[in-house]
Order: sequence, then structure tokens, then C-alpha cells
Amino acid sequence: MKHFLLGFALLGSTLFASGQCTPEGDFTGIEFGAIPDTIANFAQATVNALYVQQIDVKIPANGGFLDLPFITVDSAQLVQVFNLPEGLSFVCNSPLVSPCTFLGGSVGCGVISGIPNIGGLYDLEILLAVYTNLGTFPLNFTGYKIQVNWPLSVNDASRRDFGHLNLMPNPANDQTVLSTQVTQAGKGTLRVFDLVGKEVLKRNISLIPGQNNITISTTAFPEGIYLCVVEALGQKHTRRLMIVH
Repeated sequence: MKHFLLGFALLGSTLFASGQCTPEGDFTGIEFGAIPDTIANFAQATVNALYVQQIDVKIPANGGFLDLPFITVDSAQLVQVFNLPEGLSFVCNSPLVSPCTFLGGSVGCGVISGIPNIGGLYDLEILLAVYTNLGTFPLNFTGYKIQVNWPLSVNDASRRDFGHLNLMPNPANDQTVLSTQVTQAGKGTLRVFDLVGKEVLKRNISLIPGQNNITISTTAFPEGIYLCVVEALGQKHTRRLMIVH
């Protein structure tokens, strides 16, 4: 069930721009599922090379994935996919009026595409809402990964930037931890903005070679979506943060 939900969430996130696709997965005899699942996972990518990943999905018609088979799934909506590699993007192409929403029992497909520019292993985190006759069930999952490899021609001296930024937990309540790996020491700034562009936090940071973990207190922040911006080692990286109290 977890594999399906993750795949379905990414379907909602990835029906986009370049856009059109045709489901190719065989769901014969399967009530719900996703191809690929989190076992096969996504194809690897390479920095500065075009990346395309199709996802096929069959959406459940009932609540069996929640061990509640007696309820009816009306539809499901992707709320957010966190931590996609920079350079990869998605736009939902929903058949319904509501964005990123798909009917229960339907089959569809989607595509992640773009040109990644930062190498590293990206653990994706997905927030999904399933609408049933008994109400809405919010679901948050991890499990899908995208490995972005550096080209063989890139030497170690050019890899001094961030592998990627990660925020856990996300959504956050009272705090979240921003983590990143770098290959050299450096100083920088961490800033947090709300969605109208107001800066709600600014902090000077020092990075050391290897893993860096920075705790951010979110107790005083109202619920909503924020942008965490880190500037260091001559680069600027942004991640979205959802706060739910």
C-alpha cells in the first residue's frame, strides 16, 4: 500500500508541461498500485543531462489501502512533493477542476522531467490528501529517491557546493532540522520567508566538511508554507517548509 500511495502522489505531482503521456503499466487484476514502486524506484539522473521519468498509477476505488474497505474513495489530491532535485519540475494536468486531483478507480500517468544541476541522493517526501465518503485522510510518505550523478568529467574541486538540502520533519510543528553535506568549510546565511516575501528568520551559519544539521525552531511561526534559503560557498539553495501546529 505504501508503494502505491507514494507512486500516486508523484503522479499528481508530475503530470506536467511537456506533458502528454499514455499509461503503459499492466494493472490487470490489481485494485491499485504504481509503476515503478519504491522497490524499483526512479531511474538515476546526471547533472546537466535531460531527465525523464514516467509514472503509471491505478487509483483505489475504496479505502482498502487504509484497511477500511467499506469506505468509498471519491478522489485524491497531491498537496506537495518536497525535495525534488533542483532543475527538475512538475505541473499537474488534472482531469478535474481541482488541481492535482484524480478520481477514485481511474488509471493515469505522469512524468518528472528537467535538467538537474546539483548532484546527490534526493529523498522525496510527499503530502497527499484522500477524499472519501467519511472525510479527508491526510497522508505523508517517504520512500522514493532520485540519485543525481556528477558527470565523469567533473573533478572533486568543482563539487564544493551542497549535495542537497533536506528538512525533517516536514511538515513541522515546533522545530525542523535542515541538513546538508558539503566537501569544504564555509560561512553563510540561513533565511526563512513566508509566501508574501516577509523575512521571518535570519541566521549566520558555519558549515564544516561532511554532514551539517541546523535546528530551526518553528514554534512562533503561524501555520503555512515557508521558504528556507541557504546562501554559502557561492551558491543559493531554497527548500519549502510546511508548518502545522
